[in-house]
Amino acid sequence: MFSDCCNEFRWVSTYAAKALWRNEIIYAKDILDNPVRKMFMLMIKWFIGTETNFSVSFGKSGRNVKKFVSPELYERILETYADSDIENIWRSLFNMTEIFSELAIRTAKALSFKYDFIEDEKVTRYLKRIHEMKKENPDSE
Repeated sequence: MFSDCCNEFRWVSTYAAKALWRNEIIYAKDILDNPVRKMFMLMIKWFIGTETNFSVSFGKSGRNVKKFVSPELYERILETYADSDIENIWRSLFNMTEIFSELAIRTAKALSFKYDFIEDEKVTRYLKRIHEMKKENPDSE
């Protein structure tokens, strides 16, 4: 399940990047706010579980997250919620991938799971390249 979560988060996030490159804002937001965020929140849930010996409730839609993470991490999580501005969506995507990686690495270590650093690096590099392509050709559709 852990590996599937990481895989789903990583590879579906590429759809959001491609949609942003094409200026498909609604599609990009849908991808980020649904399948990608679902895996993001699942990793946060598992991370909190490893920190609390799985003894607390994450709550529906993460309503209890604030109680179980540092104020700094909570603020970073809030920054993954973007409006419809394309650069804010990019920022949200990059913030989400950074937090996901950090928590997945810590969770994998706590649970003695394997973490695919190569996949993490390759997908992150791909997302950054798509973002750079957008800057190089802002009229791409």
